[in-house]
Order: sequence, then C-alpha cells, then structure tokens
Amino acid sequence: MSFQRRVGAANRGAIPYVPLDSPSDRMRVLVPLRSGEALWVAVIAEPTILAEGRAGDRPLRIEKSPAGKDGNVLLMLDAVLDLDRWILIDPASIACASDRDAIGDDPLTVIVKDPLRGTAQEIAIVPATPALYTAISGLPAPGPTTEEDEYGGWRLP
Repeated sequence: MSFQRRVGAANRGAIPYVPLDSPSDRMRVLVPLRSGEALWVAVIAEPTILAEGRAGDRPLRIEKSPAGKDGNVLLMLDAVLDLDRWILIDPASIACASDRDAIGDDPLTVIVKDPLRGTAQEIAIVPATPALYTAISGLPAPGPTTEEDEYGGWRLP
C-alpha cells in the first residue's frame, strides 16, 4: 500500500507517512496533504485480494487495473461519494488534522481482505497539514507542486 498525491490531472508520486499509536488489530498512519492536492491510495495485490474504503460513512471509489506480468492488480482508492457524485479525496472533502488534538478521528479507512486465507487488515488514514506532519514525524513534508511541474517532454541529459 502506498499513499499518492495528485495535483489537477497530474500524479505527483508517493507521499510519506508516519505510523501513529494504534491497537494491534489495525494500523493508523498520518499523511501530509496540502491544500490544492488530492490523495489516492494504491494497493498492489494478488487478484484475489479485495479492498474497500470509506470516509466516515461515505464509500471510496475503487478502480482496478493490471499491475504487471505477475498477475497482480492495482487497486486505486481515489474518490469519495458525496451527494451522489464522486469527488476527489482532498482537504475540501475530508477532515485534515492541523493539530495533535485533531488526530483522534480517522477520516479515512481502508480494509484489505484476503478471502482465501480469511484475513483482513484495517488501515486508518489521518490526513494532516504539512506543519503537523513535520511536527510529529520530525521530517519535512513534500514541497508544494503544480500541474506545470510535470515532465514536459523535453530532452533529458
């Protein structure tokens, strides 16, 4: 599983996370999310693996596509259903923690199930401002980016 960011239509790659204290039956992570960016969750798994996600009581959209020659699939959780339409997972559609007292809530939950083994793993995702991410992790959050930052086709050295 990885956490990815998107600005407009441009994917900006993986973003870091920091584990939070959590019970043994679920994992909780804090991810930085800037205003103007959207979050999507990538799960690369065997084709029998199932995933579901929610933002509170609202479901997350899951897109599935092949992920390589080994038969694995990419499950992309990239939008939340809000008033009968899919909207990006961003600070306008989900709560984004800005201080330590706000990280008690789990705005996003992803559950990955293996029906063949009868196992499931629940991951709670707490989006946070870059400042809170830095304060908790001790690491800098990724810098801001725009759609214009993407590779424009020029020749590389």
